[in-house]
This record gives sequence, structure tokens and C-alpha cells, in this order.
Amino acid sequence: MIFSSILFVGGTFALTFGSYFLMRYVLGEHRVLESQDLASSTAFRMAALLGLMLALVFSQELSNLNKLNQTIGREANKLESVFHDLKQYGGPEAAELQRDIALYVHEVIEVEWPLLDVNKQLSPNADQLWAKLYDSILNLPAPDDRQRWLRNRMLTQISEVGDERSTREIVALTDVNPAFWVITFVGISAIAASFLAFPPVFGNMILLTIYAGYVGTVLFFINSFDYPFSEFGGAQPVALQILFDHYLQPLVPPGSAQG
Repeated sequence: MIFSSILFVGGTFALTFGSYFLMRYVLGEHRVLESQDLASSTAFRMAALLGLMLALVFSQELSNLNKLNQTIGREANKLESVFHDLKQYGGPEAAELQRDIALYVHEVIEVEWPLLDVNKQLSPNADQLWAKLYDSILNLPAPDDRQRWLRNRMLTQISEVGDERSTREIVALTDVNPAFWVITFVGISAIAASFLAFPPVFGNMILLTIYAGYVGTVLFFINSFDYPFSEFGGAQPVALQILFDHYLQPLVPPGSAQG
């Protein structure tokens, strides 16, 4: 997190001041004060376009983050519902399925989440545990109407858990378009270079510093939201952890998550 923030904020500072001083050096004596009005107008228009683009991408990434957190909440609610329905269903099959739910949730928290951050893929073991849950619920004996109703409800819920898993993988695989970064860095450089007509006095340098620091911070957060499963990405399996702590932890033997 610290390295990423230094990279984006420091890189934006370097690009901003490097472009500004390079343009002043290249033009030399052709830096005339009469250019200040045109420079201000050009910089304002480019900054407006850059600001709009940053706002749109930031909003989209934040929306994806909220979507992921909602997905985790729904998944935890459905698993909790199945867990309690199994208690109502009763029998040795139900007890075994409750242990499978505990193993699945533990696998997602301990193995799948880091795997999504590093490799952007779901845990194969979690996939197998989910498939086992689905098949086992499908094959539950249901001799009366009450158990048939419970089995159908659980089957619907566990099927929807699979949908939430697919959504999670799609979010992990979705990246900000590389063209955004190219256009952004070109824009930062062009805006800074357009201030070539303004001398590097203290006040002007402070304004450029504020500009570079703000844009660099926005870019840092956009990049962080683009990796939502990372430590600073903003998405954590909190709902699943609460479910695990409240109901499932005693059902999981130590060292059960194998990846």
C-alpha cells in the first residue's frame, strides 16, 4: 500500500514538474509573457477533460467495489439460510452438509480471497466444495412435503451462491482499460507543459504541487479499487467471516483449507 501510494503520487509529481521544466528548457527565449492567456485557457480545458475522465473511472471502480461487497453479503445470507434449513431438515446427511458449508466458507476466506488478489481466479477447492453441496442437497431424501419444500429452497439458495461466485470472478478479471492510463499520463504531462509561460516562482510551484498531489492521490485510489481483493482494495469477506465466527468455526478442524 505504501509503495503504491509513493509510486502514483511521486510519479505524478515527477511527470508534472518534469514536463513543465522540460518545456521551458526546450522553448528557451520563446517563453513570452503574452502566451499566458492562451496557456491558461488551454490548461483549463484539458484539466476539465482530465477531471471528467478521472471522475467517471473513479465512479465506475467504486461502483464495482460496492457491487462486490453486496455480492459477498448476499452469498453469506444464502449460506446462513441453507445452514439453518439443514438444521430444520435434520438427519446425519444434514449434519454432514453443515460441515461442508463450514469448510467452504473457511476455504473462501483463507484461500480464495488471496488467490483472487494474486492470480485473479477462484479456488478450485472451493469450486469442488460448492459442487458437492449442490449435488448433496439435490440428492437429499425427501419423504414428506416439509422436507421437499426445504430441499427445494436450499437448492435454490445454493444455486444462487454459484451465481455470486461467478460475479466475484468477473469482478476480479475486469481491469481498467490500459488506454485510460495512457490518456491520463499524457493529459497530466500536457497540462503541466501548458504552464510554460508562467515562471517557476514560489506561488506557481505550490499550485503545481497541489495539482500533482491531488491527481496522484486519485490515481492511487483508482488503481487500488481496480484490485479489490488486495489489502487496500476495499473489499473484504466481512459477511462470510461473521457467519463463520457465529456458526461455523467449531465445525472446521485446524488446517483444513488446502487451496
